[in-house]
Formats: sequence, structure tokens, C-alpha cells
Amino acid sequence: MNLKDKIAKFEIELAELKAECSKQAVEYPLFMRSREAGIIVKFTGLKKGTVAWKGNNSDYNIGYTSNGWIEYTDTDTWEEVAYDKDRDLWDGQPVWCWYDVYYSHTREARFYDVVNKGVYTRKGQRNGFHFDNIEAVNPDHYEDWMIEAHSSLEK
Repeated sequence: MNLKDKIAKFEIELAELKAECSKQAVEYPLFMRSREAGIIVKFTGLKKGTVAWKGNNSDYNIGYTSNGWIEYTDTDTWEEVAYDKDRDLWDGQPVWCWYDVYYSHTREARFYDVVNKGVYTRKGQRNGFHFDNIEAVNPDHYEDWMIEAHSSLEK
């Protein structure tokens, strides 16, 4: 087989692989962290998404939506953030937690731990500590200490 035939064969195989990949359905949303800016974007399409966490980056506010993000498949730009579809919470998301009976008159602000389906410890370590209730903090109420603490969570 000469070089032209080999190239033609590889082009056919490549086209078949591309077709197969495009058939695989993607379940949205996907949460991706920018490797450079540290923001977390909730993607609802290949290039369409909304900023869910701005971190220490002041260029993008939470809620900013764009149809022109760099494709989330670009691994030089993005890394995936684990997401709990059942609770609609992403890993490290600020949450309120409380018990139904004991300490019913208090709530704690923590960070959600998707891996263990609980919350991070008060020192930022994963352990899946469980409360009766875990609810997302309204992004309008994120505080500076949350942004600072988020950057030191155990990965």
C-alpha cells in the first residue's frame, strides 16, 4: 500500500471516529473551571455558558452569559468540576446546611463535596460530613471570605 492509500484510509477512519463521537450525547449542564482565570462556567452548549463562580477574577460577574466561550472540550483552557445532578450542586459550591431537630435554629455556611455527597470540613478537607439539609447559597450573597476559602479547598 502506497502512502496516498494509507492517507486515504486514515482519513476514512478519522471521519468514522468523528461521526461516532458526534453521536454521543452530552448531558448538560457541565461545570468547567478556567485554568487561567479560575472562574467556573455552567455550560449548556459547546460554547454557551453562564458564570457560576468568579473566584478572585473581577473580569466576569456571576450570571454573565456568553455564546462565545472557548469550547469546553479545550483541555488547555478548561478542567471539569464535578457536579451532583440530583442536588444541582457543583463541587465546592457554597451551601447552607442545617439539621431538622438538633441545632434547628442555626445554619452553617460550608462548601459542597460532590465526591462524598456531603460538605467539606471546616478546615477545607473532603469527608462528606452530612446534614439533614443542604441548600445552595444565593450567589448574590457570596462573601469575600467564601471566595478566599474556596481557593484552598482540598481537591
